[in-house]
Amino acid sequence: MPAFITSVLRRPLPSWQFSLLFALFVATLLNTAFYQATWQAVHGSTGFKVLFVSLSGLLLLGFFNLLATLLLWPRIGKPVLIALLLLGAGVAYFMNTYGVMIDRNMVRNVFQTDVRETRELLSLRLGLYLLLLGALPAWLIARSEIHFPRLPRLLGQKLLVLLVTVAVSAAIILSSYQGVASFVRNHKEIRYLINPANAIYATSRYLAGEKIKKDVVAAPYGRDVKPGPALAGAHAKKALLVLVVGETARAESFSLNGYARDTNPELRALNVVNFSNASSCGTETAVSVPCMFSGYRRDDFDVSRADERENLIDILHNAGLRVIWLDNNAGSKGVAKRVGEESLPPGDASRAHCRADECYDMALLDGLPQRLANNPQNTVVVLHQKGNHGPAYYLRVPPEFETFKPVCRSNQLQDCPREQIVNAYDNAIRYTDHFLASTIRMLQGLEGQYDSAFWYMSDHGESTGEKGLYLHATPYLIAPSQQTHIPMVAWVSAGFEQRFGVSSSCLRQGSADAASHDNLFHTALGMLDLRTSAYDSGLDRFRSCTRRAN
Repeated sequence: MPAFITSVLRRPLPSWQFSLLFALFVATLLNTAFYQATWQAVHGSTGFKVLFVSLSGLLLLGFFNLLATLLLWPRIGKPVLIALLLLGAGVAYFMNTYGVMIDRNMVRNVFQTDVRETRELLSLRLGLYLLLLGALPAWLIARSEIHFPRLPRLLGQKLLVLLVTVAVSAAIILSSYQGVASFVRNHKEIRYLINPANAIYATSRYLAGEKIKKDVVAAPYGRDVKPGPALAGAHAKKALLVLVVGETARAESFSLNGYARDTNPELRALNVVNFSNASSCGTETAVSVPCMFSGYRRDDFDVSRADERENLIDILHNAGLRVIWLDNNAGSKGVAKRVGEESLPPGDASRAHCRADECYDMALLDGLPQRLANNPQNTVVVLHQKGNHGPAYYLRVPPEFETFKPVCRSNQLQDCPREQIVNAYDNAIRYTDHFLASTIRMLQGLEGQYDSAFWYMSDHGESTGEKGLYLHATPYLIAPSQQTHIPMVAWVSAGFEQRFGVSSSCLRQGSADAASHDNLFHTALGMLDLRTSAYDSGLDRFRSCTRRAN
């Protein structure tokens, strides 16, 4: 170690100075995403933008100086500040690399991410962030000598620092109150970029909600459900509805919606009904999947609220249908926990459609036709895809489906030319097309035993570099259309159409009308002629195209 560094580390530094240096490091090096977003959000001349961003930086410095002053005490201060640095370094990496914001939903995603997903996010760049912005300054803190005066003087010193910091911050705000107030009012989402305060606040909110949920028993809902004559009457065949929950597919990348590349050749050949104007409930799986099945509208939905009540899967089960949930993702997010779910193995090279470390979505269909044919029952099957889960899109696709080349083979999307990112993403869309078409062909092969229908909706979309954003989970209020405009496709067999009165030609005529996750719950009940007080015909997307005897 150079002698001058050793001498600096051994020189006692007054605690108030140490707090200020810590605040300066955090406010500058760990909050570059905040400054970039602020610069883009502020309108005006370059000089005004420089002034506004500089004042914002001084306010951040004051905030973190207050925080460090309150946290820095003998014995306990260093470990606490080191923990904040390590947290901040990791958060800075994800904000700077993928353009994400840290809110409660993002924290929920972190806690619900499985080992496979976590592994795909590891990289050398992440290691460098943790080393240079976390471990190295943490080591310097651990080796530093901090001088603390006796307790009475220390308390007085901290009180003085707090008063001066508050006074300076107040002066800055008052000197430009109109601009600051307008900015805060119009860009509330930027608070999700204040690192590491964003992660601490969001985590505390998430954990508080989880603690409450542990004692919650789902309230009965739709228990008055009864099959109508189209389902329960004397019929030669059983009814079968396959719901496919997509992952990270966006509508604008479907050629069925006008995308220039032919990403849906197999679905187009099957003459499916494509709904071009569908939107998601959330921008992340942990929100969208529970919302889809909850019976709540997006405006009324909350994950904790949905967990307090039974959902569509429960109602289908209570109606006497066999419900099968097959998962190639990170689980049903609690939706199927009372009925049960089956997950594909994390990898099995001996199985068809699997690698040693992962199974492709086609593995969801392995053995399913035989299972359904050997024991015909009125059945709903939910297939939860891996789909386009990023950032390693290329891993979602078998080599023979790499139609668009070259592809990005890295989880560091910003290191790849955007053309390669889009190629990898579009290949995954085309593989989803193959999977969805194969599912429909499976249903066609079961026509002797089932009157069947198929419905696909993705859980949310994805950003692939537009406006500097990657992946998803941007707060819904400011999320781009790439993350909220989702593909939605339906198909019904001739037998299902005749039995349940759902007209494909009518659906096709209204396929450009608005649809959303709000419709899934009520449309599924209506399609299967299930009668319950939980059903709302106004949210049944197929109601106007359904004609049958009451």
